[in-house]
Amino acid sequence: MTNNILTSLRDIRKANNISQESLAVSIGMNSQSGISGLERGIRSPTLATLTIWAEALGYELVLRPKQGIQLPFRSSHTAKTLSGRSETPDNAPCEA
Repeated sequence: MTNNILTSLRDIRKANNISQESLAVSIGMNSQSGISGLERGIRSPTLATLTIWAEALGYELVLRPKQGIQLPFRSSHTAKTLSGRSETPDNAPCEA
């Protein structure tokens, strides 16, 4: 799954013509080689790094349950963003 996230973040970076060096500076990395290593799968990112990277590109990472899976500890169809805000997925039934 991490590779899918990294590929998506790389594609977003490229689509917006943002260099690895510029992204590295904006997220507080010391050099472009850190971004390169992450994008090539040589380095393993932490969840915090992925979150900061996504936010620098104008996105947020959101955790949602897979379609049709009910976890025993879930009391509603609410997804939590990594910033702690709740949001209801488009396909989840509304609860009154």
